[in-house]
Amino acid sequence: MFEMLVRTVDHSARSGLPIALLMPRDRLACAPVGVPLSSAEACSLSHELDGLCTPRSRAYSMLIEALHAVGGYIAAIVVDAGPDGEPSAQLQIGLPRSIAVHQAAPADALGLAIRASLSVFVSERVVRAGSYRPRPSTDAASDAAHDHLSDHAGASVPAPFRHALDD
Repeated sequence: MFEMLVRTVDHSARSGLPIALLMPRDRLACAPVGVPLSSAEACSLSHELDGLCTPRSRAYSMLIEALHAVGGYIAAIVVDAGPDGEPSAQLQIGLPRSIAVHQAAPADALGLAIRASLSVFVSERVVRAGSYRPRPSTDAASDAAHDHLSDHAGASVPAPFRHALDD
């Protein structure tokens, strides 16, 4: 397992579809991983990464508070390959006398990780299958704009917004 953090929302170089970009805590451990998202999930995760309150992040806050009230906590968020090879997520919830395991949609688990400021543990199978390669840009101006935006730590600008400025 590789300990990773949700860093940004981007687009897959292969499909052009939205992905959540997971970066390893130890940047030398492995390549970044892209987890596929729907457009709605990508929008929500982008807002959550920016620290904005969304209906989903409020539900996560309520879950965290409810767990705390009963002496529970989120023990781990794990992303592994499901039976179809696509990423699958699991929440491990620590309770006073046991650990409960709950299957979750990957985007939901990543949103919870963002809200709770937790790492995500990603299996080697997912890392091998989901190494991130940025979508190649079509011109030098786009490259320069992307490099400029990438230089700002914490700036999380989805690719469609970057490319909209190119026109």
